[in-house]
Amino acid sequence: MLTLLLVLPALAMEPPEVAAAEPVAVDMPALRLATGALVEPTLGLVLLSIPQGGIDAVDLSTGQPRWHRDDATVAIAAAGGELGVWDGREQSRDGLHLLILDAHDGSTISTCPAVALPAWASTLPGDHTVAWTQVQGQLTDGDLLISWQASHWFHGGARTRPGQRPLAQASEAGTARCHAGTLIPVEGEISAVPVVTIPGGQIQVIDGRVMVLDEAGAVQWTRELAKLDAAGE
Repeated sequence: MLTLLLVLPALAMEPPEVAAAEPVAVDMPALRLATGALVEPTLGLVLLSIPQGGIDAVDLSTGQPRWHRDDATVAIAAAGGELGVWDGREQSRDGLHLLILDAHDGSTISTCPAVALPAWASTLPGDHTVAWTQVQGQLTDGDLLISWQASHWFHGGARTRPGQRPLAQASEAGTARCHAGTLIPVEGEISAVPVVTIPGGQIQVIDGRVMVLDEAGAVQWTRELAKLDAAGE
């Protein structure tokens, strides 16, 4: 019997092709550090109320401004590439003036009708000794939801001793939703989320300055913040 031995050449086995991994976008909610300091990690921005007036959109990595708005005083919410801001440049009898901006370049997307406040309330951000107003917000599906609290000290009440000028406090709060240029009343409170941790390091407010530190604790950049925190914050 004749046996044939068939020798086949070795086949080169190539590894299967693996598709390159798609880059994963950092998708985190905007984070409020203090009144006038809002971090938008998704776009790598910090929205700062600056002492000279207006808002600077500052690059989170470099500390350099990307854009500026003179008619915005405080950034109160950011999501989905949009930014809710409070225009508190002057006292207004109409109430709170709010805008929705494009967070990429600061252009105006929509203007909200004024949110009515009590006649004695301040429409200016910050502590003004006898009157102050705090505003917090969220952006959800293009709607700007805000929660406000206004307080005011005034002379009144029963005198407890001769010559004394007693003080009493008025305080009122409310909420509203800005939807497609119209205001819709809502119930409940909207809370801000304080945080200091960001991808690759930390951001914090110390003695009126915003500081960004890397993972080793080294300061990457620092900027002065406008003094807007109201009493009690």
